Amino acid sequence: MSPQAQAQAALPTQAQAQSDYPLGAGDALRIQVFQNPDLTIETRVSENGSITYPLIG
Repeated sequence: MSPQAQAQAALPTQAQAQSDYPLGAGDALRIQVFQNPDLTIETRVSENGSITYPLIG
């Protein structure tokens, strides 16, 4: 895949780009770090509004 195609594939869709959705307790998240699949996690927002993520706590 060309670098341009990779960049286009990485762009969020319009629905993903909307930033006005507030996360709340119980919401599921999938966090992916570019070129670091070992850091990909699936987690939920806790009752106090936080998440735990390796390397940042």
